[in-house]
Amino acid sequence: TDNGATWTAASSGLPVGQANVNALTTTASGTVLAGTMNGIYRSTNFGGNWTRVFTLSGHALTQHGSTIYAGTSNGVYRSTNDGATWTAINTGMNFNWVRAVAAIPNGSGGVTLFARNIDSPEQVADLAHDLRRLGGEWPSWVAIDQEGGRVARLRAPFTEWPPMAALGRADSEALAD
Repeated sequence: TDNGATWTAASSGLPVGQANVNALTTTASGTVLAGTMNGIYRSTNFGGNWTRVFTLSGHALTQHGSTIYAGTSNGVYRSTNDGATWTAINTGMNFNWVRAVAAIPNGSGGVTLFARNIDSPEQVADLAHDLRRLGGEWPSWVAIDQEGGRVARLRAPFTEWPPMAALGRADSEALAD
């Protein structure tokens, strides 16, 4: 109410000593959800009190319209009732820890993968296909932090890229294509 000049604790009901919040989102109705290592907590009074509504670690939260998506220690879950209940949407997906989920305002969304979640190029192709099928009208994308050089999350049989700085020094439009 004073542009951040003063702050008030809003942790009643969160686990003491383990309330590191990994993700936060607020719904259109004013419900606040906090993803922690101890689960997902919900407040219907702007953080005055919190109740654990989901026991899996909440690493990422986002929403698309009235639907909330959570990246957890056991895949992706969806809630259509302000986080009161959650449903797994992992059919056909062969991975657990999801640390990033996204819903873009124009209706698209995606997932970021890490090397420990990936076995083969075919698996990534199958995952992208499943995400598209599960998303219905919600277009999806799959991202991997694959910068090349030292930051190469995926090794053979995936394409191995040189460091981006080396491509820049080559000053070649042909290499950039």
